[in-house]
Amino acid sequence: MSAARTLPALAGALLFWALFFGGGNGSDPLVWIGGAALVVAAIAGAAVLMGRLPRPSLGPLGLAFVACYAGLVLWQGFSILWSVQPDNSWNYVNRGIVYLAFLAVGMVVTTLVSRRAIAAGLAVLLALVLGYALLGKVVPSLYPDYGRLARLRSPVGYWNALALLGDMALVLGLWRAARRSVDGVLLVFAGVVAVLLAYSRGGIAVGVVAAAAWLAFDRRRLESLAALVIGGAGGGAVAAVSLALHGVTNDGQPHSVRARDGLMLFVAVLVF
Repeated sequence: MSAARTLPALAGALLFWALFFGGGNGSDPLVWIGGAALVVAAIAGAAVLMGRLPRPSLGPLGLAFVACYAGLVLWQGFSILWSVQPDNSWNYVNRGIVYLAFLAVGMVVTTLVSRRAIAAGLAVLLALVLGYALLGKVVPSLYPDYGRLARLRSPVGYWNALALLGDMALVLGLWRAARRSVDGVLLVFAGVVAVLLAYSRGGIAVGVVAAAAWLAFDRRRLESLAALVIGGAGGGAVAAVSLALHGVTNDGQPHSVRARDGLMLFVAVLVF
C-alpha cells in the first residue's frame, strides 16, 4: 500500500483510538495514543522531506494558528520552572505535544484527501461516537459509571469534551444538509441530543455560535436551516422527555431504573 493511502488510514485509526479509548483526562492512555501519534507524525514528516508525500501548504491564518499553538505548548514547558504543581504542568506539556502531532498528521492528510472526503469521514466517526454515547444510556451495562454520574460522556469520559464533539457533529450535519444529504438531519439531531444530555453550558454556547456562523456564511442556508429546525427540534424534544426519566438524567440511580428509563429513551429517539 502506498504512503498516500496508508497515512489517511493511520490517521483515521488514531482518531478512532483517541475518541473511544482515550480515557478522558487520564494520563495512561495518553502514553500509548500519544506515542503512536508522534511516530505517525515523524513518519509523515520524513516522507514529506524525502519527497514521498506533498508538502502541506498553509495560508497566513493557518500559519498563525500553528505558530500560536506551538508557542502555547512552549510556554507551558517554561511554566514548569515556577509552577506550584510541576507534575501537572508537565502533563499539560505532554498533552500539548501530542495535539501538535495530531495537527501535523492532519496537515499532511489534507494534501492527500479531499476536504469533502475528510468531512465525510469525520461525520461517520462522530456518528459512531455519539451513537455509542446514547447507547450507553439505553444499555446500562455498556457504561456502568452513568449510575454514579448521569451526564452524557461515554466513551470520551468528559462531558464537556463530548459536547464539543456534538457541536462538531452539528456543523458537519449542516454541511451535509446543505448538499441535500438526508443524513445531515440525523447528525444535527445526534449533536443536539448529545450536547443537551451532557448538560454542558459551554457546549450549548459553542453550538449556538457555530450554527449561527454557518447560517450567516453558507450560501445554501435554506437547506441548512431546515436541517437545524427539524434535527434541533427532534433533539430538543428527546432532551425534554429525558427530564422525566430519572434513570437517564439523575445521578445515583440503580441499574433497574436506568435500564427501564433507557428503554424509554430509545423509544423517544425512534419517535422523534
